[in-house]
Amino acid sequence: MSDDLEHFLRSEFAARVQDATPPVDGLADAAIGGARRIRRRRRVAAGAGGVAAVVFAAGAVAWAPLTALVDPDGPPVASDVTAEEAQQEFDVEFVAERQGEYGVINTDDEFIPLSVSDEPTAVDRLAETYVASSPETVQVVSLDGGSSIEYGLSSTSEFATAEVRSDAEAFAVSYTDDAYEPDRWLYDIYPGGIPEEPEGPSTLALDYSLNLLDWNDSLVVLSADLISTSGGASGGPYYFNEQGNLGLESIASAGYQAAVLADYSQDGYVCVSDLEPGTSEAGSEQCGQIGDPEIDTLLTEAAGGDAASADFVDEAISRYWSVDEMIGLPDDSGLWDSVYDREFNYTDPGSQWHIAFDPGDDVWTLVDSSGDEPVIRELTPPEGALFPVRSYI
Repeated sequence: MSDDLEHFLRSEFAARVQDATPPVDGLADAAIGGARRIRRRRRVAAGAGGVAAVVFAAGAVAWAPLTALVDPDGPPVASDVTAEEAQQEFDVEFVAERQGEYGVINTDDEFIPLSVSDEPTAVDRLAETYVASSPETVQVVSLDGGSSIEYGLSSTSEFATAEVRSDAEAFAVSYTDDAYEPDRWLYDIYPGGIPEEPEGPSTLALDYSLNLLDWNDSLVVLSADLISTSGGASGGPYYFNEQGNLGLESIASAGYQAAVLADYSQDGYVCVSDLEPGTSEAGSEQCGQIGDPEIDTLLTEAAGGDAASADFVDEAISRYWSVDEMIGLPDDSGLWDSVYDREFNYTDPGSQWHIAFDPGDDVWTLVDSSGDEPVIRELTPPEGALFPVRSYI
């Protein structure tokens, strides 16, 4: 199984949008999640050490007591954990339905209404707001529930998901829309707060082979297949955007000064495109390894003199390569499948926990990754809980 399976799957699912009946919500992410697990296993087996979204496992199994699943050499099973303990120990917040209203049960056990009429597919906690995603809209709600703003999505969009910037100050909604921009992943980028005078989003229209890793006010970091073309060589110029029609010009049009392509098979290998903000032009790329003085200098210059650009890109790449190591379950313990073969799987962006459950479960599985070794715990969620909030603060 090749390391580019994730990107192939995204392309395949998106390409079939027009020819297939609408898939079960989360199917694309399920397959992608499986590809990530496969990639993780390959890295662990080879002795190598190691951007989060809701992952829906492809299958479901009947609930069984965790003690029956534990391998003697695997992680221990700790005592049960109540909702209150999860809120206090791990800062877990829960999306819940109470008296016909959807909201967030925060760590103070307060119910914060989300101002949505239908059950959201995901809720993310940003610096100052909650972002509630649904197939047709994204609702941004203040932490006290007192104010909100709604952004509408394209009626023909598929696989719409929210992706949060690493500083939790902005988010992007990714989707496909052949009526607007055929054969592209679209990223609508919004501020994370509630502006007094709302404006439309800035939109990136990128080739299916690219994945958004992170961005700031000056540059955008993407994962891409570079090695198959460049062979890992330093220097340039290369013409990935021109030859592959990657859509980097949309990043320039959105006002960004640089695009950084990070290879998804070689950690730290990047190609930098110095853009002209506000134009529809993207020139050639220069390639090399993060940490190399020439590449770091090029990044700084391309990002308008921001000396922290190289560190920002390095951190984005590190998060990409470590996303599969968050849970820390041994591959041969039998616990990996017992967690992932649940219908719903949620991973904390801060790597403190992973929660899995099947519909109707009164008890959820919580993998406590806050210590040196992962610990399996049984979590009793609060009344009406639907799923946990993903917190980026």
